[in-house]
Amino acid sequence: MKNILTILLVLGISVKGLSQENTINLSVILTNSGMEELNTAQKQKIERKLYTMVTNHGIAGDSYFVLFPKYEIYNETLVEGLQNLTVLDIEFSLFVKEIQTGRIYGSLTQTIQAQGPSKRKAIDKSISKINTSGDEVEAFLSKTKKDIMNYYESNCVQIDSEANELIKQERYKEAIALLYAVPKSTGNSCYTKIQDKLNEAYLGYMNATCEDNIIKAKNAIKNNKNKDALEVLEDIEQESTCYEEAKQLSLEIGGGISKTTSSGKNEQIAAGGGVTATSSTAKVKTAKAETIAEKRRAKRVKAVAVSQYRSRHEKFMMDNN
Repeated sequence: MKNILTILLVLGISVKGLSQENTINLSVILTNSGMEELNTAQKQKIERKLYTMVTNHGIAGDSYFVLFPKYEIYNETLVEGLQNLTVLDIEFSLFVKEIQTGRIYGSLTQTIQAQGPSKRKAIDKSISKINTSGDEVEAFLSKTKKDIMNYYESNCVQIDSEANELIKQERYKEAIALLYAVPKSTGNSCYTKIQDKLNEAYLGYMNATCEDNIIKAKNAIKNNKNKDALEVLEDIEQESTCYEEAKQLSLEIGGGISKTTSSGKNEQIAAGGGVTATSSTAKVKTAKAETIAEKRRAKRVKAVAVSQYRSRHEKFMMDNN
């Protein structure tokens, strides 16, 4: 991806269950398209400006919604004198696009005039004038977030249906990415359906990758890397079709794997014993294990979703190179 700069950021993630809660995600991407007048150093300056802007508004991650800039010089004048000056009139625009559908959800254009002893110096000056705060920027980001939220609220049922089709086609990672982005504030009944569908997609993904993980674990065992094998086996949950084989392998090398049931129960299966929740101490341990298991699963789901977002970002950048 030579000469392509990208920041992958998300508007404040707060996770409960498997998907995000009340926030909207935006990724910031710079491509060559619309930035042809700039060299790499100048693009890096814009990258830092946009990073400042999104950081000031609580951004920190990945999404199918991308924020990308365009820099256009629409007038260039040479003023001759004791020292010649290049005067540039520039439009610097920001767009928010959902890159699956291509729909634009927001835009902001700033008109900038800058001058310098050379075109490069004038461009440098113009970049320093790009506004990343204030009422106009705040209104742009606020309206964009509102429009995206309205999209989720209006299309929650459709998203559930699209995810269902992806699951039928065994495109589990795409389904996970689609569902993971839905905020909790879309409404309890629809959000519950989304969570159920996300669990279904994740289970399908787990089963689809199960055999590969078993092979990885066996190869690690052959190479006397039992610790690596246990880490792979730990990712195999009870609902997976190869869980029993994973458990047996774990026992054979003297380790244990977490057993996470569909009801959320979790216990450690180890060679020669197990957990019995008959005392208050055992119950506390079980509760802690459940919390750890939930966090671990949420982390795995997020990793799958982020991987899909970034894959789609790469395609977007190649298409706009």
